[in-house]
Amino acid sequence: MLSRAHTSIVFKVSLILFMAVISTEAGAAPWEGRLLLSINRDTFLPGDTMELSVGVRAPGEQQDVADVYLAMVVPSGDFFCFKRDLTVAGPDIPYPLAKGWQVTNVPTTPVLAVTIPEGALSGDYAWGLVLAKAGADVLVPDNWIASASINWKIEDANETGAIEYADKPRDLSPLVSQDQLNELVRDNTEFAFDLYRRLRLEQGNLLFSPYSVSLALSMAYAGARNKTASQMASALHFDTGIGVHRVFNALDLALESSCVQQDDDNQTKFCLEIANSLWGQRGHHFLQGFLNILSENYSAGMRLVDFKSDPEGSRQQINTWVASETYNKIQNLIPPGAIDQATKLILANAVYFKAGWLYQFDEAATHKGRFHLADGREETVSMMSQIGWFDYGAGTGYEPYQAVELPYYGGRASMLILLPYPNAFDRFERDLSRRRLDEILGGLSRKRVRIIMPRFRFDWGSKSLRNALESMGMIYAFNPRLADFSGMDGAKDLFISDVFHKAFIAVDEKGTEAAAATAVTIGLTSVPSNPSVEINLNRPFIFIIRDNVTGTVLFIGRVSNPG
Repeated sequence: MLSRAHTSIVFKVSLILFMAVISTEAGAAPWEGRLLLSINRDTFLPGDTMELSVGVRAPGEQQDVADVYLAMVVPSGDFFCFKRDLTVAGPDIPYPLAKGWQVTNVPTTPVLAVTIPEGALSGDYAWGLVLAKAGADVLVPDNWIASASINWKIEDANETGAIEYADKPRDLSPLVSQDQLNELVRDNTEFAFDLYRRLRLEQGNLLFSPYSVSLALSMAYAGARNKTASQMASALHFDTGIGVHRVFNALDLALESSCVQQDDDNQTKFCLEIANSLWGQRGHHFLQGFLNILSENYSAGMRLVDFKSDPEGSRQQINTWVASETYNKIQNLIPPGAIDQATKLILANAVYFKAGWLYQFDEAATHKGRFHLADGREETVSMMSQIGWFDYGAGTGYEPYQAVELPYYGGRASMLILLPYPNAFDRFERDLSRRRLDEILGGLSRKRVRIIMPRFRFDWGSKSLRNALESMGMIYAFNPRLADFSGMDGAKDLFISDVFHKAFIAVDEKGTEAAAATAVTIGLTSVPSNPSVEINLNRPFIFIIRDNVTGTVLFIGRVSNPG
């Protein structure tokens, strides 16, 4: 891994060009294989962690021997090649990562994770991967066997708040047991359905990311003390004995470990991105220990803004960050007037998910159909359909239902669809819990299923979660007279004024795109063959998007009206 010192050198030197060479394959010899490059996002701020993955899809017949070059191009045009130990050569020294390598298949593998340092030059960057003929001059494009490049940029931190660094960079190898990881996932799932049971009372479509809410509130929990902390732990279902922040870090890293996978057409087939940020009032003192916890476990460096003199400008800066992290799917998370001169700190989380179905729906089979609303009315919507082998289950008795699990590309995640019978919908929703989810998942078995389901696309929020969280026992945190967040600044002068959440989802024949963001605002207390079964989603249904490796519930939603 690149050390902090090496990272600083790479990002601060300025000099020439490899980008023009990397960004063209005009001189490359014909090659039937493919080089793969991917990063966890395309825009970074100081304090963000960049993760680079590479892979090689070698042609079946060719027996190439090549020198491998991995280079980063900086805004000035200079390039820096990485050596075998991932230290850097340069500038502008064409140093091979490996010599005389027998070209073979290499699955897309994470090779580098670096934190963008304070003072990094803003501008356009690029990664380049080149296979050159063994022993040949790599600066001559005719000597290339193959190449790939990927562009990214560092934004000017001054445009979105300067970073006040904590002492500790993110811990990329937290010491966490599998039991601790499983316990946090169980706790988060309990919280997810506890919150769902409160939010379900609203009419219409529903969508939120319980993981985003848990993550944002866990950052606030890092500064909570005494009864404020115990109430938050109870509401969030935290087992305080497992070291919540360290385990959240491990879970976060596990969830993003296969962030970007691409198919043969270079189209994104699976992407899960999670980002955290911390926005503090310039001049307000925050304890270094609190900042270290958030930097080390949540990769959230402090961005300094001026809520006092420019609350509206600060709101726009944070909303711009959220929009950028969710590819503009979540905009205006924090509503006008939510930030005032008493605001001292905002903790924000953004989750972005995009995945293609493992078994896509044929667009030619999509047809117009009727969706039966709960009030007896009907809507005409586009209904997708397919027949295939899926994990399917059904329940009878007091709460009859059908369930089917639709896997996403790679099998890493899936959408579990729950279709209660109309007269059992309210009871089914009310009784949803982690234990009930485990029962439903345990009852699934492989069947040939005809699935008929609507396309749907909707936003939910921005909504305040304050009332729901208070009803779950988080009383002191929202009370300016009782709140104790002395772990943030050493004084009992802060309280949570509100928690805002907003989410988006789009489901079609190809797959699913979803995003969500949470902001915790903290103020000063002084202020076709025949299938064996059919599931027809032509009436309200519930869906759960899960990470199958960890069991984490990423999104929960209810489709009351897809139109």
